[in-house]
Amino acid sequence: MNERRKGKIARLPKELREEVNQMLEDGVTYPKIVEHLSSQGHKDIQEKNISRWYQGGFQDWLKDQKQMEVMKVEAEFAQSVMAQNPECPVQEAGIKILGTQLFGMLSKFDLARVRAEMEEGDPKTYMELLKAFVLVNRRSLELEKFKAKVEKQRETLEQELSRGEGGIRPETLRRIEKELRLL
Repeated sequence: MNERRKGKIARLPKELREEVNQMLEDGVTYPKIVEHLSSQGHKDIQEKNISRWYQGGFQDWLKDQKQMEVMKVEAEFAQSVMAQNPECPVQEAGIKILGTQLFGMLSKFDLARVRAEMEEGDPKTYMELLKAFVLVNRRSLELEKFKAKVEKQRETLEQELSRGEGGIRPETLRRIEKELRLL
C-alpha cells in the first residue's frame, strides 16, 4: 500500500502501534487492547478501530514482518555461503545466492496462471525469469570450467617445480608469469 493509513491506530506513536500489532499477533482480544491503550492515555479508541486496523494496517505489518524474515534468512544464507567457502570469490557466492533466489521464485509459480498468461499472449514475466535462470546456470558452468582450468594449471606448475634441480628454470618462470597474467 503506497498511501499512509489515517485511522486512529495509524496515528498512534510507533511504539504503541507496534504494541498493538504484537498484541494482535499474540491473539489478545480487542477489549483488552482498548483497555491497554486507554491506560496509555488513548481513551478515544474503540474496538471498531482495532477491528479496522486488524483488517488493514495489521495485515500490512504482517507482510512487512514476513518480508523482513525472508531478508534475514537470505542474509544468513549469504553469510553461510561465504563462511563455508572462505576461498570462494564474492562472484561465486553471488551466483549461488542468485541461483537459490531464482529457484525459489520459480518454485512459487502458479502453473495455471502462467498457462493462462501464455494463452493470452503475455508470457513475458515467465520468459524473463527463465532467461535469468539460464544465464545464472551458464555463468555457473563458466565459473566451474574456469576453476578446473586454474586447478589444472596449478597442478602442472607444481609438477614442473618439483622436477626442478634446486631452482626455477627460466622457461618455467616465463610460463608462471604468463599464467598469472591470465588470472
